[in-house]
Amino acid sequence: MKTDDFVGWILRSPFHSLLSNGMMLITVTGCRTGTKYTVPVGYYREGEDLWVITSRHRTWWRNLLGGAEVGLVLKGKPVNAHAEPVLDQESV
Repeated sequence: MKTDDFVGWILRSPFHSLLSNGMMLITVTGCRTGTKYTVPVGYYREGEDLWVITSRHRTWWRNLLGGAEVGLVLKGKPVNAHAEPVLDQESV
């Protein structure tokens, strides 16, 4: 089992509280293929905003360019949201 699969299993399970204060699952839809990808990511809240933390070398976030609807598993609960990547160095 890959690390992402194991983390995903925990975040979907009754044991999610072990990780869910700083990690969640995000599901994005591929722009070209329409394939859904679910990946564990770090996050933090700032007011009404939920910031996702990921590495630029991961490519799933490119499907969010221009904004897109996503699914989250946040603190063990499914949430629908709208996401847009922030790429300017100053904001990041």
